[in-house]
Amino acid sequence: MELCQSSDTTSTLSRYARATMAPRSLEVTSDEALCQGWRDRHDISAARQLADRYRWLVVELADSYRDSGLPAEDLAAEGSIGLMRAICRFDPDRGLAFATFGSWWVNAALQHYVRTSDSVGIGSAVRAPRPMTFRAKRRPDA
Repeated sequence: MELCQSSDTTSTLSRYARATMAPRSLEVTSDEALCQGWRDRHDISAARQLADRYRWLVVELADSYRDSGLPAEDLAAEGSIGLMRAICRFDPDRGLAFATFGSWWVNAALQHYVRTSDSVGIGSAVRAPRPMTFRAKRRPDA
């Protein structure tokens, strides 16, 4: 793949997106069916389809961290790890859209990577405690 040949983060993420991305998923019912397939039967093909459908989310969120000075392919890989965690933990019966749930996990993985990366310089020396940085905002009615 061409990912390692460019130092420009934006163009690297663009090439990654073109090489691996499926069209954006907007079919909520099929996403719910795939999520239920993974949750109920541990259907690997359902999890793979979800990961392929929401790769655009990883690319968009990783692109927002391009000023961190970290390689784009590392940001995309860390974002993909967050997406996989979201797939494993998502409960379609709660009524939340997968993109909303997934974006939180992808952002959490990216923030953790940027914060703890040695290449940033001060990332591992100065950081807020984990509960303060990753606390999810809860709705008042939840």
